[in-house]
Amino acid sequence: MIAATAITVLSGLFGDPTAIAVAAPVLAAITVTRVPAVRERLAIVIPLLALGWLGGALGVGLVDPGTVNHLSAALAGRGGDHERLDALGAGGAAAGREVLADTDNAPVFVLGSGGARGILGPSSEPFALALLFSRIETAFVAVPDPQSNTGAINRLNKEFPTLFREGTPGYGVVYQNNTWRIFGRLNIADTNNH
Repeated sequence: MIAATAITVLSGLFGDPTAIAVAAPVLAAITVTRVPAVRERLAIVIPLLALGWLGGALGVGLVDPGTVNHLSAALAGRGGDHERLDALGAGGAAAGREVLADTDNAPVFVLGSGGARGILGPSSEPFALALLFSRIETAFVAVPDPQSNTGAINRLNKEFPTLFREGTPGYGVVYQNNTWRIFGRLNIADTNNH
């Protein structure tokens, strides 16, 4: 299992290697329950099984640092970290969508969405065009509260000062928490019904 994990991580050809890192403790548990010779030596096997679980947790930390960041942010939920938790939540809500967001000033948003795929950040053409023409043309846009630390330096908030509070014509709130709002383009049929 260690060799398979190493090959997966080094080659990068097999996608997310987290499942392989977690498989070792599962195989150890199966060995304990199914192999008769192991049942006779439980005093040795049980500590090895516990070490396997700890090794699997360490493997997840090494292989998938995003999971560790999510966990540490969730455990740190004290005082000033609430904005970070909100950014993680907003990023999770944005997963699988093409969202316009100032990720240079909120990198935790990228972690929450599981990566930069689908996020139209400051280096993208839609972001530059939105700032240049003062017009949002993407399906979704994410902005933090201008009163938050992240929102005070957010370029979308500077260009569209009322976006967080009032939205923009043709868009509605699809997700919100204490710090972030994600707006989505409304369908013409939805606009006529409201």
